[in-house]
Amino acid sequence: ATTTQVQAAQCGGTLTTINDVIYANNVPYGTGYKFRITNLLTSAQEEVERPLRDIRMTQTSIAEFNATYSVEVAVRNTNGLYLPYGTACNITTPSFPTTQLQLAQCDVILTNPNTVIYADSYAGATTYRFKFTNTGLGYTYQFDRPLRSFGLNTVPGLLPGETYSVQVSIEIGGVFGPYGKVCTLTTPGTARAIEVTKPAVA
Repeated sequence: ATTTQVQAAQCGGTLTTINDVIYANNVPYGTGYKFRITNLLTSAQEEVERPLRDIRMTQTSIAEFNATYSVEVAVRNTNGLYLPYGTACNITTPSFPTTQLQLAQCDVILTNPNTVIYADSYAGATTYRFKFTNTGLGYTYQFDRPLRSFGLNTVPGLLPGETYSVQVSIEIGGVFGPYGKVCTLTTPGTARAIEVTKPAVA
């Protein structure tokens, strides 16, 4: 019986992106390949038949970030039957990706209340979640956008001349990942004047 497995260069490795192609060793005259993928933490398992010797984790329903999978490969013989699975290889998926405000708008003082703010784009992200925080003001506001941008004037409750921490999280496959780097934005205008009450003179 002829067996195959994940190529040595990837066996035991970590993917750069969750959409990386995983290759099995080629078997001459093989008519197809079947991948048996098992999550080593949850034991969730799926078999995927492929006409070629490659697969992506995103072609399964059990793909998760920061998880290790056992990947076994069986080759289909010329008679249409699959031969036994070969040696299992462990493949680890990368951590959930993060993003942030674009560098040109990170830690800046804004002069125009109509400024459009952009996050760094990430391929595969379906939603961008922005969070504004100012601990001193007791202010926190979070909102979701299908695009990586928003108008500053659309964020309610911002005061002029105040500095806010802004973080971005992205949604991939219906799941939001962790927030990325903290950037600060200082809003246009003059900060609030603090009124000091003098004691009455007797």
